[in-house]
Amino acid sequence: MAGSSKAAVATALRLAKNEKVVHAFKHAATSKAAQEAAGGAGLSVGRSFLEGRSSRRKTKRADAENRAKAIRYAQQHQGQYSERIIIDQEYHYVVWREGLAVATFPPIDAALTPELLQQRFELQHVPDALRQAPPSAGEQ
Repeated sequence: MAGSSKAAVATALRLAKNEKVVHAFKHAATSKAAQEAAGGAGLSVGRSFLEGRSSRRKTKRADAENRAKAIRYAQQHQGQYSERIIIDQEYHYVVWREGLAVATFPPIDAALTPELLQQRFELQHVPDALRQAPPSAGEQ
């Protein structure tokens, strides 16, 4: 019984400490300074959230535009295209003609001509399985 009474006392002390903590939190939550700080933090978090959503939306839109350009270019030149090939740590759509890379979307600044593009290490060993015929013009 002595052991159980010690446990009961320990539990009671723990609860008393918790009540003090809860009381301190309640007081802090109702103080004007805490409310102003929380409001400012909330605005900051909200602003960051909205900026992040806007940035993701712009990225998705740019990705869709680059994909459409690659498909159209491949259609015009009777070629193939690859989706999301990593070049310079960025995803690119690559257009191929007769097994050679001829264009990327978005363009790579250091490889603006097909000759320079074909020298890129990242494009030397892209498997044929990653290359696909573009959909016909009506299927896009």
